[in-house]
Amino acid sequence: MVTDAQLAYATQLRDGGDTIAEITDKTGLTRSTLYRHLPTRPAETLTAETITAEEKASPSRISVTPSSAAGPLACPTCGYQPTTPRDLVSHRADLATVWLHLDDRGEPHEARHCARCQPHGHVLVTNCSRCGDGPLVTGSPGEDLLEPILNWLEGHGWTTLPELVCGQHNR
Repeated sequence: MVTDAQLAYATQLRDGGDTIAEITDKTGLTRSTLYRHLPTRPAETLTAETITAEEKASPSRISVTPSSAAGPLACPTCGYQPTTPRDLVSHRADLATVWLHLDDRGEPHEARHCARCQPHGHVLVTNCSRCGDGPLVTGSPGEDLLEPILNWLEGHGWTTLPELVCGQHNR
């Protein structure tokens, strides 16, 4: 359960320039919890001059191969394994979040990430209208969900009209 005080502190940190990783370290909240509960930032108009070199170099596809010695608790993307029980709790919560990465053609590719390898760019949160869970989308989906994202959701048991409802609540 996230308290109003935790959200206010996390919002203050974000507005002060802290990254999501820094906010998770300072608040103890998971990355997925922050994405679901932090108020959205006001829309910004981006021009070619405001795009950073890091954003230009950021690939749409994630193609990291985890270590072959990775165990069952390892991140499937980078192979990281937590070493303390405290880290394991947030690690499992992070890995429970589904990420959809849009490639250059706008096709979604499913991935799971730990806090160490989760994307840091723009994230679109898709939420079930009943439970608030849903995949996080990276890439450039525009203002509306692209057809491939809707197709992915429907292929995973979601109802997309008249509202987004996950397969667990679509019964």
